[in-house]
Amino acid sequence: MKTIVITGATSGIGVALVKMCLEAGHRVIALARMHSGHIGRLPESDNLRLVDCRLEDVPRGLPLHEKCHVFYHLAWSGTDRKARSDPELQQANIGYTLNLLRLAGRLGCEKFIGAGSQAEYGPHRRVLLSPEDSVCPNTAYGAGKYAAGRLGALLARQLGMDFLWVRVFSVYGRYDRAETMLRSAISRMKRGEECFFTAGTQVWDYLHCEDAARAFFLLGEKAAGNKVYCLGCGQERKLKDYILEMREAVNPGAVLRFGAIPFRPGEERGICADISALRQDTGWKPEIPFRQGLQSLLE
Repeated sequence: MKTIVITGATSGIGVALVKMCLEAGHRVIALARMHSGHIGRLPESDNLRLVDCRLEDVPRGLPLHEKCHVFYHLAWSGTDRKARSDPELQQANIGYTLNLLRLAGRLGCEKFIGAGSQAEYGPHRRVLLSPEDSVCPNTAYGAGKYAAGRLGALLARQLGMDFLWVRVFSVYGRYDRAETMLRSAISRMKRGEECFFTAGTQVWDYLHCEDAARAFFLLGEKAAGNKVYCLGCGQERKLKDYILEMREAVNPGAVLRFGAIPFRPGEERGICADISALRQDTGWKPEIPFRQGLQSLLE
């Protein structure tokens, strides 16, 4: 039995990851805000321990003393649209990541796995993006994620710990915010309202949160070293195709206005994750088709 530590345990990926770790016979320590209203998402288990923790609490000490094996850092402060543009808030996340790495070192963890973002790339001339492609984030959020991954890798080497940084592309699931494109479009379709989009000709890459959690789980079980991975569906598909499939599942009569919203600079091509390194190191591949994954949103 391994002891696994997880921040962001009440997120869509986090909840699924907690369940997978418990089903594998591991003990899980979930660092979460106990009064966030999301604790009820987690399963009940004698092998699950909840520790009340905000990211800024870590330097002041936590009631953790036992030997742990793998540390998953999924939490991030300031992920809504306004907060993503706040440089000071995003800078604080870099420090939180390094503090958690030091905590993982004190707990004897052999491996630290952090959640990066597609935002680290910024607008790119390539559509299929790999860990080796250049990065040029154009938001405070993307810059913060990239800095946390780079500095975390350097600190992990000093601590003698494996460090795996996972650049997550567009993950969706039942715990998505109401303002996300999928959730908001589904709401409008259900109400019979017109739905406005860009031309939808850009490539996009949607991955269900349970598939994403399984990738994180397998990295914890199988991967090693100091590496960066891209996590997405890995299929170059037009955003318009996703939207049309969503309309078929929600309300076939919904009126869609493609082209009503202009593209933002650099958005015309879209992006897709090159998951070849992830597949090679873990054997992982997506298993939940988009139409099936939509059911978690419709419920």
